[in-house]
Parts: sequence; structure tokens; C-alpha cells
Amino acid sequence: MSSSRTSRNADVIAAAADELKRRRLAATAVASSPSKGRKRGKGEVAARTSCKLWLTRKEYRQLRQLKQRLAAAGIRASRPALVRAGLLMLTDLDRDAFVQALRAMIAARQRLQEGN
Repeated sequence: MSSSRTSRNADVIAAAADELKRRRLAATAVASSPSKGRKRGKGEVAARTSCKLWLTRKEYRQLRQLKQRLAAAGIRASRPALVRAGLLMLTDLDRDAFVQALRAMIAARQRLQEGN
């Protein structure tokens, strides 16, 4: 992989992480503002939530390698932040690109299961 492509990928991930932080701060500001008599909507979260995510060894290794590449570029990112950045990037895809990415992931998972 060329260094310009690696640099571009790191820039995209860093931008996605910054956008995620901006959205989270905006959501926190709205959630922390006093609201008299207003009930919390179904989509609003009052506290931190956690989600278990099962990763294959290959996916975990890819996350670790991505984290190391970012560290080499001077960008600190945790594994959960990388997963959130990926989610943010997926939500910004148009429908066709999202369906294509989803199909590729499902096909890769099926090939992995057939190999076992």
C-alpha cells in the first residue's frame, strides 16, 4: 500500500472521528439542557450504553493494524472509536454504496463459514 493512500485513509478516519466527536458533543449539549416537563424520546440515551461485538481474529487483527497505522501518523484512537468511525462512515454512504458494502461483508462471512 502506498504512503499517499495510507495517509489519505488516516485522514478519512481522523475526519470521521472528529465528526463523531462533534456529533456526540452536540447531542450531549442538547441532552444536558434543562427541559421542564419534557419526557425523553425513545431514541435519546441518558447514559452510556455498551454493545458486545463479536469479531473474527482477522477482523480484530485488522482493527489492531489500523490502530497502529494511525499511531504511526500521530493519531490516537481506541478500538471502540474506530468502530464508531466506521459506523459513521457507513451512515454517510448513499443507499447503493451501502448495499454494496453490506453484500461484500456478507459474502466474506459466508466464505469464512464455508472454509470451517
